[in-house]
Amino acid sequence: MKKTIYLLLVLILGVLPAFSQTKAAADSAYAKNNYAEAAERYEKLLAQGVSPELYYNLGNAYYKLKDIPRAIQNYRRALKYDPAHRDARFNLSLCESRLTDRFDKQEEMFFFTWFRELWQSRSVDWWGGAALWSWAGVLLFALLFFFGRVLWLRKAGFFATLLSLCLVLLFNLFAHFQQTRFEEEHQIVLSENAHLYTSPSLSAKASKTLHEGCTLTLTEGDVKGWLHVVLPDGETGWLPAKNFLAV
Repeated sequence: MKKTIYLLLVLILGVLPAFSQTKAAADSAYAKNNYAEAAERYEKLLAQGVSPELYYNLGNAYYKLKDIPRAIQNYRRALKYDPAHRDARFNLSLCESRLTDRFDKQEEMFFFTWFRELWQSRSVDWWGGAALWSWAGVLLFALLFFFGRVLWLRKAGFFATLLSLCLVLLFNLFAHFQQTRFEEEHQIVLSENAHLYTSPSLSAKASKTLHEGCTLTLTEGDVKGWLHVVLPDGETGWLPAKNFLAV
């Protein structure tokens, strides 16, 4: 048992410095304007384990290489794991401002837009942590309600307990929404221009041309060789299953 623990410690202590050195080498290559080398090193690091910061750095390297589709892909990957990453969100917005395609937002009640943006603003882990802290509040305020010696403190404890319970439910609901979105929402970024078809056939009518860098959402209606996609404005169509980058 002791030998096993010793071997695990050796492996961990050996891997961490190697990771640090490789990360430092990638950062150094980026600082020296060797963006292709930096991108390659960041890719190798990501093959070892997912990191929002590494995706962000990789996106920056591709942006410097003027590969806007791959920059967008990696900024979106960073935001997928850390929706609160402000730098990734800003750089994504900067990249998308240079794209050819422009889409109108789907119309909906402002309340639904606000609610969706709220729960999408943080990760599953963040909402889960907030729910745990709210549980701690429930216990604390419940103790205040049951054992408080002053009437107004007991009343405050009662209402604070109810509020904390509501927050527990709300934060768990947000965590569930984010987990479902993380597992079921699949996006792609076009690596080059493509025609959007009304049906999965090259003989079908091409409804429009989409340009590189455009981000689309996949549905479950794909057929062999074709992808059924949803555009940011809600329009749907079919694309040949090639020349795209998975987010």
